[in-house]
Amino acid sequence: MLQLEAWGLVRLMPKKGALITTVSPAERRDLLDVRTTWEIRSVQVINEQPESRQTLVDALHAMITSQQAALDEGDQLGFASHDFAFHRRIIEAGQNGVVNTLMDQLGPRFARLTYMAIDGNLRAAAVFRDEHERLVEFIAAGDAAGFAAAVRAHVTAGHFPSSAW
Repeated sequence: MLQLEAWGLVRLMPKKGALITTVSPAERRDLLDVRTTWEIRSVQVINEQPESRQTLVDALHAMITSQQAALDEGDQLGFASHDFAFHRRIIEAGQNGVVNTLMDQLGPRFARLTYMAIDGNLRAAAVFRDEHERLVEFIAAGDAAGFAAAVRAHVTAGHFPSSAW
């Protein structure tokens, strides 16, 4: 329970138990802004290492295959887990130890956001998967600017469909 509290998923209430926390619109915006910023920077870094870029692209394609398998099974929680792994792998490619440590701390909150965005809507999950294919195309092409625009559009469409964030 202490770990869940550290991740911000529950709030412990002495002598009363635990309360599952909710995600405010501001927190959702802030978390996704942080994740997007880290991903964009990581793609910029990986572009300076073309030999590592193909390794990343191959790993991301394998993750997309796992996402599709979860979709085929109707496994929303599994899909959200694979979605998180996909975005985490992009961030890890930037090789920033501080960011990777922060990712460990914020990861469960990021995964919860994806689950919330697709809850009860496998079509939304399929759109995420399709957009991931496009993100990988930008990475493979070494197009950091295209990736930046595409990942922002990905977050906006999937998490803030009625407005820009």
